[in-house]
Amino acid sequence: MRKAIDDAKVQRMRNLVSGDYNSKTKIRSGYTRKRVVRKEGDVWEENKKTWTVKNGIKQTVNKLDKIRLENTTPLCCPQCDKRMKKQGDKFAYSHFKFCMSCLVTFETQIKVKGRDHWFKYKKEVQDANFESWLKEVSAEYEDFISQRDSKTMISEHGDIEDWGTGQSEKELRERFSKEIKEIMGRRNGNI
Repeated sequence: MRKAIDDAKVQRMRNLVSGDYNSKTKIRSGYTRKRVVRKEGDVWEENKKTWTVKNGIKQTVNKLDKIRLENTTPLCCPQCDKRMKKQGDKFAYSHFKFCMSCLVTFETQIKVKGRDHWFKYKKEVQDANFESWLKEVSAEYEDFISQRDSKTMISEHGDIEDWGTGQSEKELRERFSKEIKEIMGRRNGNI
């Protein structure tokens, strides 16, 4: 029985012998994919997603990209160009946008100006911290109040348990505002 060699294989051998390594041996028809070359910084939408090219890599554009960029500590301090590799540097950058040694230098310059300047700066920082804490506590409390409406829980056995508290929302809000007023009074030195 004689085996026939396919014409495409013969053509491939001819191409190899002649040094034409990239020539095609068959002509095919069908779907051809359209190739679009993207450049650095291009933004486009594909399959209901937004894409961009960053550092030569195709990446999705996310809602949280700006926040991630803001919270990322750079390798070097923007003021003094020293490496920020210590934990204190990360803290200082997250609050003041420079490294810990620049923060120490900044606070030392304030202390050199005099006690009044130092106490004024210290009070501003403490007030900002307190306001931030107060906002966080109030948001947690509002979350608690909104979650409190569902008074029933389903246990892992499938039983429905009633976890209702004896206090109304009005009573809880009054108690919370009373405690916040007490904290504000102690902070201001009224109590």
